[in-house]
Amino acid sequence: MMAMKLAPLASIAPIREIGTVVGTILGILVLKEKQGVRRIIMSAVITCGIISIAIWG
Repeated sequence: MMAMKLAPLASIAPIREIGTVVGTILGILVLKEKQGVRRIIMSAVITCGIISIAIWG
């Protein structure tokens, strides 16, 4: 709630999604999880969404 007072919600929302990308990268590199290519592609899609929301949000 405090973050909403400091900045518009459209600027703050993408920050929450970074955890998904970081978790995917750590799962592949550290835990050696399967489906690495598919997960990297989906993380790239999420990252593009985060960037587009941050820029045009």
